[in-house]
Amino acid sequence: MSEKSFIDFLHSLQSDPVRFSAYDGRNLDQLTFHAQNEGFQFTKSDIGQVIGTLEFQAVSAKDNEQFGAESGLWRDMWGCRRLDYLVNRLLPRFSAEELSVIGSDGEGARP
Repeated sequence: MSEKSFIDFLHSLQSDPVRFSAYDGRNLDQLTFHAQNEGFQFTKSDIGQVIGTLEFQAVSAKDNEQFGAESGLWRDMWGCRRLDYLVNRLLPRFSAEELSVIGSDGEGARP
């Protein structure tokens, strides 16, 4: 399974509002099932790794804050659905190069 595949999946939703809308109301099991049917090969574990790494890097490297309950990133998450937060608020904070390192399936920086 692949962390890179999950990042590719998020990019596909970012570039296609119709697909994003179709996935936005799905729970994690549904999202994973339908994405795998579309050819994306990632697990819930891959999702957790990618999200954790993105959030840690956003707080510590980009915002230069301590990673914890008072981090500013959490305020950005309030009031939006999880997928919207990932695709439209968190993912755009990273360059393609940064995402390639994060999505290198174990080779990149980890929290």
